[in-house]
Amino acid sequence: MLNRSLASVAPIIYLTRDEVVRACQRVDIMGVIAGVLTHHARGETTLPDESYLAWTNSCRERVRSINMPAYVGGAVARAGTKIINANPANPRRDLERASGVTMLFDDETARVSCIMEGGYLSAMRTAAVTAVSAETFAGPPVRTLALLGAGTLARAHLALLLDRQTNLERVLIFDLEQARAQRLADEGTGQLGDRHVRFEAVDTAERAVRP
Repeated sequence: MLNRSLASVAPIIYLTRDEVVRACQRVDIMGVIAGVLTHHARGETTLPDESYLAWTNSCRERVRSINMPAYVGGAVARAGTKIINANPANPRRDLERASGVTMLFDDETARVSCIMEGGYLSAMRTAAVTAVSAETFAGPPVRTLALLGAGTLARAHLALLLDRQTNLERVLIFDLEQARAQRLADEGTGQLGDRHVRFEAVDTAERAVRP
């Protein structure tokens, strides 16, 4: 009897990075984030303090794990949490600095209903907040975009901002490892069709942000 009852438990959906990316292609990420920010402004969200765990690994590198639970009310009515781990030295290993998982909870039973790769979602959420802010508080046309860091977050910002900031003329990229900045600049060149946006790797953060 006990074994049968355990077997009847609702399954947990697991989504890989590729599946998360494909699912996001069917979602208006900017619209979702704008909606969540609206719920937050109305007091319809719950954001407990994040849990921060840091330690030193066997290579004497300082690494960390952060757990960030949240609830969004209104029409969303969904709770979940994101666990995101990072080691600033990972890019030297040809790995993304951060990785993690996102879990969604069933609103009625509070059971975990979905576990998905969280690195891509986290990066796109960060970039979407930037993009929504840039449009909401728009001033003069944006002609120069500065990227500090040439990793996953930089690529996520480019994915959202290049299409929406139609007055962009150049993208200046700085990274502590110059080769990474140059690689991203080379990848960006020529990807906008008829638009002429110049990608340039620069050697200091100040040179990137001063314009």
